Amino acid sequence: MGCHLKRHALQNLNKNISVTYTSVRNSIQAVRLLQSGKIDVSSLVSHETPLSGFRQGIELIAQGKEGVLKVLIRPDMEPGAPSRRNQS
Repeated sequence: MGCHLKRHALQNLNKNISVTYTSVRNSIQAVRLLQSGKIDVSSLVSHETPLSGFRQGIELIAQGKEGVLKVLIRPDMEPGAPSRRNQS
């Protein structure tokens, strides 16, 4: 299983994918803050998808439609199409 993105395809879409690195210590601290509820990022995530929907999640971001903020890739989620979050 994998998703291969060609660099020129992203350039043609005029989109960027950012990758960051943090130390294990910082990651542990961030997870603890999220688990404790001290930081709520739910309003930043507009869609969720299972790992099998990775490609669709990336395509959703690449389309640049209004209302698409962040797509959360969830390995524990049942397979299916990306779902919208924070619907009002």
